[in-house]
Amino acid sequence: MNGAKRKIRDDEAAAELRRIQGERGGSLLPADVVEAASAPESPLHRFFDWEDSEAAFKWRLHQARNLINAIVIVETRSGREIFAFVSLVDDRQAGEGYRETLVVLADPDLRARALEQALREARSWAQRYADLQELSEVFAALAEVGKTARKRAPRKRGGAKAQEKSASPPA
Repeated sequence: MNGAKRKIRDDEAAAELRRIQGERGGSLLPADVVEAASAPESPLHRFFDWEDSEAAFKWRLHQARNLINAIVIVETRSGREIFAFVSLVDDRQAGEGYRETLVVLADPDLRARALEQALREARSWAQRYADLQELSEVFAALAEVGKTARKRAPRKRGGAKAQEKSASPPA
């Protein structure tokens, strides 16, 4: 239940990435991007933190998130491995941290929030891969799960329209 990727619409940055890719014969490596972005006049320069101590701290935060997201436990009733912690979007927006997955699954409100988030992430994934017709059955199944989840979901603040918008999967 990781957060979705941020979208950046920047034609100049996209053109620069394509230029770097062209120089590499069709492959785009992060190290090449950092090297090109290090020049202050690069259109990519502003996307990076060039102050080393701040960048190092941000990198350690990234490593901590990766660690938290990678820890698994064995769920005692099923014997299945599950991720130990989950980060709910509205918790992140409120400056809160991770919650134990078992606690989220056991609490009806938290579980509904996790399901809503999972459906949003699935919709985002489906949009990313919409051009792959081979996945059309998967997209249809996601749409059906979304319909079922909306019927079962408890009423939320903001009314049914707000709930439908946030929980509906891709078409």
